[in-house]
Amino acid sequence: MRACTCSCVLNPIGKTRPKITKIKGWSSQNKMLHTSDFDFELPTELIASHPLARRDASRMLVVKNSHPLELADRHIRDFLD
Repeated sequence: MRACTCSCVLNPIGKTRPKITKIKGWSSQNKMLHTSDFDFELPTELIASHPLARRDASRMLVVKNSHPLELADRHIRDFLD
């Protein structure tokens, strides 16, 4: 398991992330990803087991493939027109 030093990516529920986060030195172009890169322990209380009452309140982590990599915390309602 790889540790992430960027606290804005793996915040506990209830804490807000900055709108856009750049991870210096990481690029999808210089790294080959494997499914095993995504094996990590996730506490069951962080796994959504039921939909939210307000479906448009659901959140999504958006990854922009740029250098440096950009992460944005968005709500589903941001994508609805």
